[in-house]
Amino acid sequence: MRGLVIIVMLLALCGCAASPPAGTAAREEPPAREEIGDGMRSIVAIGDSITEAVGFNGVTSTDQWLYLLLERLGENDIEFGAGIPSAARPDADDVLVGAGWTAYNLGVSGQTTAEMLARFDREVPDDAGTIIIAGGLNDVFAGIPRAEIIANIEAMVEEAQAITDRVFVCALPPCTGDSEAIEDEIVSLNEAYREICDATGATYVDWYAALLASDGSRDSGWSDPDGVHPNAEGNARLAEAFDIVADFGW
Repeated sequence: MRGLVIIVMLLALCGCAASPPAGTAAREEPPAREEIGDGMRSIVAIGDSITEAVGFNGVTSTDQWLYLLLERLGENDIEFGAGIPSAARPDADDVLVGAGWTAYNLGVSGQTTAEMLARFDREVPDDAGTIIIAGGLNDVFAGIPRAEIIANIEAMVEEAQAITDRVFVCALPPCTGDSEAIEDEIVSLNEAYREICDATGATYVDWYAALLASDGSRDSGWSDPDGVHPNAEGNARLAEAFDIVADFGW
């Protein structure tokens, strides 16, 4: 192994009434992970609660976007296992195993991009075939400066590209409330994420556009009832946004 994807007042501004589940505060460092040995047929997704997905707004293991992504890659008999040592999610079924593909869910609710970066080297295996980076919304809610968020994403992309050339950066979802300040920050960060991808050769996955209503307006149907996390419909839209992978020989 190499050494080493929430402020309540701001949530209210965004029309978001939910808070992350208990147990997301102080965490111990998990042990270093072994190589997974799946080569190019593995997908590792690192992020926050949007990546963790299961348990938010009624989302089940088979509703989560990572499971649906495997289905879109042709898997139809996916099993679950707890193969990722993590003090944050010790009992989670983090591994999704199909006949040809294996996916690893490294989403941790409540994490900022700095926290994701801090565990990146420790948790992302050296032989990951595809790495998906999805984070930044908690940073926005916490008022973390844009420059710091961008620097953290850039650092994760750099580390990911030292492992594989299949690196994806996911856009932040739209604000479903009436806070234009938060929405403006989300839009600005997504522009920065796209620029990072353009500059590095990583692939930008436009989750923002995927979650807009058909008329282009900000729609809360994908995040009911808590107004923050994608429900089953929202997770389906996130998975659909990866249809760009058809251009990459998956």
